[in-house]
Amino acid sequence: MEVTRSNFKEALPVISKAIEDSSFIAIDAEFTGLTASKRENEFFDTCEERYKKLINGAKDFTIVQFGICTFNWDDEQQQYVAKPFNFYIFPKPYNKQMPDMRFLSQSSSLDFLAGHGFDFNKWIYQGIPFLLPPDEGRLRQMVSTNHHRFMPGGSPSIPPEFATTIKLVMKKVEKFIKDPVKESLSLPSFSPQVHELVYSSVKAAHKTGLRLESKKNEDNDRYIVITKWSKAENEKYDQEEVRIEQAVGFTKVIRLLSKSGKVILGHNMLLDLLHMIRLFLSPLPDNLDDFKALVKGTVPRLIDTKVMASTKPLKRHFPKSHLQGVYERSSEAPFVKPNVLFTEEFEDYSDGSKAHEAGFDAYMIGVAFIAMASFLEKQRRDGGMSRREMDLEIIKPYLNKIFLFPKLKDFLYLNLNGDDTTMSFPPYIRDSFQNSTNTPSTSIDTPSKTAETVSSKQLKHDASSFEVELEELPDSPEPTKKKTKSSTYRTRP
Repeated sequence: MEVTRSNFKEALPVISKAIEDSSFIAIDAEFTGLTASKRENEFFDTCEERYKKLINGAKDFTIVQFGICTFNWDDEQQQYVAKPFNFYIFPKPYNKQMPDMRFLSQSSSLDFLAGHGFDFNKWIYQGIPFLLPPDEGRLRQMVSTNHHRFMPGGSPSIPPEFATTIKLVMKKVEKFIKDPVKESLSLPSFSPQVHELVYSSVKAAHKTGLRLESKKNEDNDRYIVITKWSKAENEKYDQEEVRIEQAVGFTKVIRLLSKSGKVILGHNMLLDLLHMIRLFLSPLPDNLDDFKALVKGTVPRLIDTKVMASTKPLKRHFPKSHLQGVYERSSEAPFVKPNVLFTEEFEDYSDGSKAHEAGFDAYMIGVAFIAMASFLEKQRRDGGMSRREMDLEIIKPYLNKIFLFPKLKDFLYLNLNGDDTTMSFPPYIRDSFQNSTNTPSTSIDTPSKTAETVSSKQLKHDASSFEVELEELPDSPEPTKKKTKSSTYRTRP
């Protein structure tokens, strides 16, 4: 189902129901670019260093298309039913007072999108708007201030000696609200402490419909005047609220994903995750530990199918671990391609006619996941394929392990549940590698000025030993192959 600005309001209940009914959900995103600067010496990054580089890049680009595909088990059909959604999203400015979002574009990324039929006019003219989380808060505060409305807040703590007075005042206010004729109410003067308690109590109980003003009488004592809003003022405020909800737009979908607590699938999904959180949920923290805590609080159950295909016992079946390779290989023996069903209102992606859409990529991720998880379940039972809903416990070892790309030598995936798997690497190898890439080459006849040198045999030995230690971790990603015009599917790393 394609979702744009024109049908988003009508589609939102359908999206909400699909997420609520799902067994798990696959996501994918397309971006205006991937990297803002040339990558250098990333091979030996720590996870913390790589995270900081990635968030700097994530802040420069934006998402242009987001795909969601829900999968739910149909007991009657004994099969999974897929509901794919393909969203065009564009940060349309709300008004001149709000920040006008700026982002970079990378020519190679735009060329890729254009080469695979991406509709840039639809993106700009029909893209669903959204607000960055800090901008949404500022906008709601601005509208409330302009209309003298009250932002949500708790009732004040009333000391026992003032409880009776506050109760009498609140009854008087309630009577005033129900009076169809009276337009304003002046309360008597109180002591400064009671004055503040009355003001706060009325604000907490009546966040809309009333204007409170603190004035002074002839004796310079403060008192409160309460005025009802006119019908025109209420209508104007309601219109502003509708416009805010429209501006929040696609953020509502991501909040539904977050609130659901369902297992969310991706393939090589770290960039998808960073952009999704930054644009729709929360600013990205500066350090990795805080990011892990943020993920656990927003999208606590994640599965990266690239990690599944790159680690034992599945990695021997996947010579290529990019998305197209995993999707195609998981349809062949010893795997069994799932016969996923589609309901009438959803387009059938099974023939690949929508290749390179984010919604189709999300569908491919889900189908590959079902095939791999079913294979693992078969291995555990040591029997035939099951005709029932899979036991998600089978994929627990892969939970919250996110593939790191470009490849690192010390870390193959990011463990969001705790400490990252670290492999010790001799410092002189790292230093030697960095020196060889950072310093100009010298003539073969020029003697080295370094006091100590590491022999090539020693380097080779240590590197070989290190490779043996990595056997249980994911393989390094394959070298990127030159894209050909005959490609059917997007080659996601």
